[in-house]
Amino acid sequence: MRQLTTSIALFLALIWCNGCNNGGDNPVGPNDPMTWTRVTGDSTDVYVYAFAVSGTNLFAGTSLGGVSLSTNNGTSWVSVNNGLPPGETFVTSLAVSGTNLLAGTEGLGVFLSTNNGASWTAIHNGLTNEFVLSLAVSPNGTGNPNIFAGTWGGGVFVSTNNGASWTAVNTGLSLNVEVTALAVSGTNILAGTKSDGVFLSTNNGTRWINVNNGLTYTWGIQAFAVNGTNLYVGTVAYGVFLSTNNGTSWSAVNSGLTNKYVNSIAIGGTDLFAGTSSGVFLSTDGGENWNQFSTGLTDTLVSALVVCGANLFAGNFPQTLPVWDKPSLVGGIWRRSL
Repeated sequence: MRQLTTSIALFLALIWCNGCNNGGDNPVGPNDPMTWTRVTGDSTDVYVYAFAVSGTNLFAGTSLGGVSLSTNNGTSWVSVNNGLPPGETFVTSLAVSGTNLLAGTEGLGVFLSTNNGASWTAIHNGLTNEFVLSLAVSPNGTGNPNIFAGTWGGGVFVSTNNGASWTAVNTGLSLNVEVTALAVSGTNILAGTKSDGVFLSTNNGTRWINVNNGLTYTWGIQAFAVNGTNLYVGTVAYGVFLSTNNGTSWSAVNSGLTNKYVNSIAIGGTDLFAGTSSGVFLSTDGGENWNQFSTGLTDTLVSALVVCGANLFAGNFPQTLPVWDKPSLVGGIWRRSL
């Protein structure tokens, strides 16, 4: 289990949100709002893998503490784990589906909250692989969107009834594939994998095709971001790639990106952010050029990013592995004004 946990640490989540409050309680630092400030205390053992936003609520999925919630732009956080298994619930992914919140976990399947995390219910029927690495929600015009779950070794599952039941949809995917990232682009679904690059489905997962033309290396797809017709993918060791044709071809967009271990990507307006193993980078021209965006960020292994109103949030993982026998090592959540 711990070996798998270490592996999952390399395949981390992304998300972009626009539901947070732009005003009100929005401090980011005691002196300079243009630097990063930790918004979880130094003694808080929080290793953050995913963010999600529902209205003015900001959620963080962690490896040791389940789900945390902030209702004041990250100024304070509380655990919201009622109904999650007791102990160290490893939340690998989060997704919002209407007023519902979904949490994917390591080995425990998917959990649903209909009340902003106040309580959780397991939704595992048909989910024969419960090592869930990624989640995505795709509207289908019926009122119940398609919910996709990417798993470790079990491919992709879909639910059309808010998680009441799941069906494997793996035609065209590699056998026993680890699906480390999922994204929705219009009516298309993208699946990023550990070792086989990117797959595309145009029919809600009924069939998948491999779309790796132009990708330098197909191992270690970490994250997706979608901005109109631009699709971005973050990779292990080879940086960021851009597709403008639904994944038919990809091109590297890495000028100035001095660290190409890209764990997470987020979009805020015309700005593109990449979370790497040496901090955050910013591109203002669609990825063509990058600059460091890490002033004040001392935990530089960035595992998750979210743009929320006027703030950028970063989740961190300790630089040294393994972490379970080093309790002094902490990750955390950081915030920076945009």
